[in-house]
Formats: sequence, C-alpha cells, structure tokens
Amino acid sequence: MIEVSGLTRRRGPNLVVDGLSFSVSHGEIVGLIGVNGAGKTSALECLAGLARADGGEVRIAGLAPGSTAARAITGTLLQHPGLPGRLCVAETLDLFARLHGIRPSPHLVEALGLDALARQRVDALSGGQRQRLALAIALQPAPAVLLLDEPATALDPAMRRDLRGLIEEARTGGAAILMATHDLAEATSLCDRVLLLSAGRLVAAGRPADLIAAAGAPSRITLTTARPLPGERDDTMVIETRDVIAALTALLPRLAGVPVVALHVTGAGLAEVVLAAAELDGTRCT
Repeated sequence: MIEVSGLTRRRGPNLVVDGLSFSVSHGEIVGLIGVNGAGKTSALECLAGLARADGGEVRIAGLAPGSTAARAITGTLLQHPGLPGRLCVAETLDLFARLHGIRPSPHLVEALGLDALARQRVDALSGGQRQRLALAIALQPAPAVLLLDEPATALDPAMRRDLRGLIEEARTGGAAILMATHDLAEATSLCDRVLLLSAGRLVAAGRPADLIAAAGAPSRITLTTARPLPGERDDTMVIETRDVIAALTALLPRLAGVPVVALHVTGAGLAEVVLAAAELDGTRCT
C-alpha cells in the first residue's frame, strides 16, 4: 500500500533523508523511530505530498503522493496541523468531512471527547484538545492509509489508551499505518514492525522484539535488602547483566540470613536500540 524506494530529501545543504526504502502493507502498523533529527518527519512530509523528494520514488496505493487520488485515501496527522482557528470544533469536523463526501463520525467524536467541545472555537482549544480534533479529522474518512506523526502528543493517559484502540480499529479495518513516535513502549506493544532511522538512513528494521534481542543490551536487576549485604554500603544494588539467571545464582550465597525487600528485573527495550544507533552515528538526542 505504501511503497518507498531510495527516498532522499535535503533541507538546504543537509541530506535529511538518505536513500530510504521500505513498504507498509494493508492491515499493518509500522513505526518510525529514532532520535530527533533522524528524518522521521521529513520522510512523512514526502509521503503526505507536503514536501518534494529530491530523489527516489514514493507511491501510495500506486499513486503519486499529494495527488487528488492519493489524498482521498490518506489520513494525515503531522506535528503542526493547520486548523481553521475561527471555526468551532463541530464546524471544523463538518468542513473536513464534506471534503471527503461524508458526515462527521459520532463514534470518533465520542471516543476523542470532542462532543463536549463542539461549540468551542479552535483557536481557544488547548494543545491536547487540538490534537484530538486533528486526530478525528485524520481518522473520520476511514482512510486506507494513515500517516501519523507523534499522534499521542499532549494527550493524557486515558486518551492515549483510547487513541491506541482507534489505531488498532483502523488496522483491523485494513488500513496501512505509518506512525512516527518517541513513545518506544507504545511502539513495542503496538507496531507490527519498526524502522529505526539515524541521520536520515534506515539502520535497522523488523519486529520490536527481534531488534531488542539483536541489540544484546543488558537487563537490569534492582535488589533491595533489609540491610546492606556484606561488602556493600547501601541496601539497594543495581546489576546490569546479559545473563539474569547466572547473576541471581551468584547472589544467592550472599543473601543468606538477609531478608529480600524487593527484586525487580527490567529487560532491555527499544530505547537501548535507538541510543546505540545514535551513538554510532554521533547523533545527539535533543
């Protein structure tokens, strides 16, 4: 559904997307991850037809991005959506629905908590309320392709949960979804695949669990005891290890007669994968 081959894009003298190639199929959620400046938003702008690619090819269901036919089947949410500030929420939803020849979706209005905001002007909305409105506009045509740039920005935990449900609904309906996100826990649990960008290049791709395993990052054991163990100054120890069982086995003799208050084992995650890629490229997270 989404096909990208050798995409390049420049901002002035800087190459911000460098030979990017990937695809997204029907009923699939693919996450774009990487530190700030990795090229995620620049790539999405090319896919949405809002920026011209300097090289390579992009197709949305075989159509050129930005064409009337491509826009008709694409729902887009970018970081700074242009919304008509003088209109109220209900008028804005109706305007964008009419552009697609549909009526506003009562399901989305309720799910995103916009019913209580129907008569408020857009320019009076908070950041989170604007984000919810922009999400409704992107989702209400039930598009075949969804391009989402940090969709959970400014949303509270309850609304993030509801947004996740809406994205999963779109996947179940067959949409091809490309989502740039810094929420790596959400990417791990929600995305079928992730694409790791660094300095505009695709440096890794695959299922989140596979990328985490391939990185070989250590797990962390946090052990709190009733009193410091022999040779320790504090009652809490933090151990990083690639073999949790071996590390815990080695600890057992030292625990004789000392009650354990708490034990937590935290596995490596996508954060370690992203940071490792950034360090290899000399990129700084901002």
